[in-house]
Amino acid sequence: MSCLGFMYIIWIAFSFFYQGTNQLYLADSSGKVFQKIKYDSPDQYAPTFVHNTYFLSDPVLIGDNLLVKIHFHGHIARITNEEISEKKLVYAINLTSGSTKFLGLKYPQDYLLQGPKYVEPSFAYANGKFVISYFGDNRIYYTENFGDEMKSKSLKSKYLSEKLPNLPLEADPLELRSYSYGSPHYETIVYDPFRKVYLRFAFHKYELDAEAPMDDLRNYSGPFSIQVLDEELNLLTERAFEKSRYHPFNFFIAEEGLYLSINHPLNPENKEDELTFELIGFE
Repeated sequence: MSCLGFMYIIWIAFSFFYQGTNQLYLADSSGKVFQKIKYDSPDQYAPTFVHNTYFLSDPVLIGDNLLVKIHFHGHIARITNEEISEKKLVYAINLTSGSTKFLGLKYPQDYLLQGPKYVEPSFAYANGKFVISYFGDNRIYYTENFGDEMKSKSLKSKYLSEKLPNLPLEADPLELRSYSYGSPHYETIVYDPFRKVYLRFAFHKYELDAEAPMDDLRNYSGPFSIQVLDEELNLLTERAFEKSRYHPFNFFIAEEGLYLSINHPLNPENKEDELTFELIGFE
């Protein structure tokens, strides 16, 4: 997967999304575009948010509908718990008409009950089950029927605290970045179809590197761990990874297992002109 300017290329159903615009392109396996689709963005919601490196939420193709992650309009530091509990997470784009339809999936009823937090989710879909992980919540949410209320299950990382920190209000840009990148939180959840498990990335608390460029702090990420969950969302194991070696936002899953990038900027083995991955094993 690659990023070209503001165009994010997601090789799921061979669809191309232009970030910030309500259009997508369908292509064949060679990358040749054969159809452009304009779709409707509902009021108070942005065009679909498909990112290829963090908080992964791959589009899901079901029949003629493409299920995609969305963002709501509003200031995340000022939204109340009552307001966010009514915000939608996903809508389906009809690839024939371009119409969109909410699927009823919403944020948890108590997500901001103990104070403001970053609200970004990541979701994975496999075998009819829709699974969601949130930045500031130890729980996993899931449903097998979009019309049902989401169920939840506590799956706290052993490296994170029971109560995750709140978003600092009236903070300067560096404090906000420290919260987003250096506070304990969860990011991507993804399904491994070869081993039939979910992988959930948990980031540990750490101090941002003083030498890291302000606009590139995410790439200078610290220690993290990966939880391995079975198809019933039972925790099988969790493996921790040291800081400054692995790049947790660059990985891929193959038949052999999880390949994790070692191109961290502070890794002495990192070669800027090479993409190097390590095959990761789990006990």
